[in-house]
Amino acid sequence: MKWKKHFISIIIAALLFANIAPNLISAQGYDVVSEEPIVMVSIDEIQDVNTEEYQQELYDELNKNLIYSDDSTINIRNIEIYDNELLVQTTFESEALKADLNIKFDSESEEIVIDSVIEENGTVEQNQYRVTMQQLEDDHYSTIFTNLETDETFESNPVRLQASIIPAIVYRIGSAIIQYTITKIGTKKILKIGKRSFYSKSKDAAKKAVANFTDITLDVGGGKKVYFTKAKMRHILERHHPNYWTGKENKSFFDPDLSVNDIKNIVIKVINKNKLTISKQLNKQQKISVRAKVNGIEYEVNFNGHGHVSTAYPVGK
Repeated sequence: MKWKKHFISIIIAALLFANIAPNLISAQGYDVVSEEPIVMVSIDEIQDVNTEEYQQELYDELNKNLIYSDDSTINIRNIEIYDNELLVQTTFESEALKADLNIKFDSESEEIVIDSVIEENGTVEQNQYRVTMQQLEDDHYSTIFTNLETDETFESNPVRLQASIIPAIVYRIGSAIIQYTITKIGTKKILKIGKRSFYSKSKDAAKKAVANFTDITLDVGGGKKVYFTKAKMRHILERHHPNYWTGKENKSFFDPDLSVNDIKNIVIKVINKNKLTISKQLNKQQKISVRAKVNGIEYEVNFNGHGHVSTAYPVGK
């Protein structure tokens, strides 16, 4: 499948990553605060992909978003699906350059690997890259290429391209194919904390976890009370507990080994250590945030102006 276009430069529309912030999700929390939680994105199940439809749509996508010279062509040589792997093989050719890219998606190991062979001005360069997608915020992602031989890493940057680290042709065509494939097939999100990985869950997981949770009312003095409901415990689990996380972008997570009862007790302890402050603030009917250390970790508990716990999470040691 071939086509020709003007090749002023290879441009991915809006660089495919418009408005990406320069930094990855930074996160505190987790029992070992130095372990920074990172949200990874991988393709979902691939067995049901219609290869002919996918190839045509990928052709249309590349044709729409990439610009070529009159003497250049790009060919999607082959698309195969076997077991848990999707293989996309492409060739780009111009008068001075030829680039073969084999891109392999593995839905089981969550790995994306690019094998590239570039011929330019009589020289041949072969490289292999591992590509990871990290969630920044909302639906924006950072694409990271790691050269498997040199271990050099290139992270996509909408402002500045580090072309010396990775050939621009590999980055731009590879990124276009990966971004489209992830959008086409669907994604699964993986929260990585150190060496541990946690897949995003449906809301049913947290719902089941709080099935036996009973709403709590605590006296904070001065005739004031605060309330911790089942609904808010569920909210905390969905946003801040790795085992019940639903995929939302967040900056802090509880130790994954903490139970629902453990988190309930943490919230109660933080409240008990801040009774006077909470009582005074409730008189103003304004939102309240208090912090306290429990077992060496500092936690924050937030309330609305009527004394209902709205959320809770770790903030560090």
